[in-house]
Amino acid sequence: MQLLKEKRQAIISHAVTKGLNPHAPMKPSGIEWLGDVPEHWEVKALRMIASVVRGASPRPAGDPRYFGGGDVPWVATRADDSGITFVAFTATPKNKTMELFGTRPEAPKRQPITEAGSGSVQEKERTLLAEIIEKVNDLFDGELTDQDKLVYVNDVIKGKLLESETLRQQAVNNTKEQFANSPDLKTELLNAIMSALDAHSLMSTQALSSDAVQRGIKDILLNNARLYETLRDQASR
Repeated sequence: MQLLKEKRQAIISHAVTKGLNPHAPMKPSGIEWLGDVPEHWEVKALRMIASVVRGASPRPAGDPRYFGGGDVPWVATRADDSGITFVAFTATPKNKTMELFGTRPEAPKRQPITEAGSGSVQEKERTLLAEIIEKVNDLFDGELTDQDKLVYVNDVIKGKLLESETLRQQAVNNTKEQFANSPDLKTELLNAIMSALDAHSLMSTQALSSDAVQRGIKDILLNNARLYETLRDQASR
């Protein structure tokens, strides 16, 4: 039984790192422990192919109340002098995990740092995100959550635009109004939308086929998501 389990794991590992076709053309990955990978594989930023959100991990790791005997895949990373190791668990179903979380005493909450007369930083961020969500809800149709839309505009599209050296220079050398009317901004926005097409096909398709959606995304990035200000901050570092 143990040999069968090891063989199955080896097959899965080979399929993940080498592909299903044993005769597929390969190329060096540049990573010693990984070796060769299929020739058609590409390296992309994670935010361009998936939605990345922050969550909470059950603590302590390995607690039998949360891990073991479940059916939810769970992967953690551990780093030491030898490098990064990926550790896989099976966790209890989400509803049971949350039920168990609810039985744990909460740690005392730390009071947020505030500025005189301006409210807490966290409150400002919540207000900003609420404004963005309100606007993106009017842009896209279909089975999409608020989180889907928020991540798409505020993380994926904005993140791609922040990688543009052209936009960085435009922000430094122009007023915000001039930057907003720059043809380069429109071009880079279209490029970002197309780059996100595979991972966010529904929203990218709607954006590419509608000038109104593109204008809406641009408005959010400039007036709510601080694209112009962030690009200027990057250039000053």
